[in-house]
Amino acid sequence: MDPLRAYLAMSYTIWVVLLTPIILHSFSTQDFKIRSLKFFTIGVSPEELA
Repeated sequence: MDPLRAYLAMSYTIWVVLLTPIILHSFSTQDFKIRSLKFFTIGVSPEELA
């Protein structure tokens, strides 16, 4: 493995470790749940959004 690949893998791992808690926290907030539910149900049916 060349140094550049090793560096990229390491920095990627660090970013994943840093961002995962932030993403999980934003998923757990009610506002984000509502927004994502609206986003996912746009193509389903208006009845399910009500």
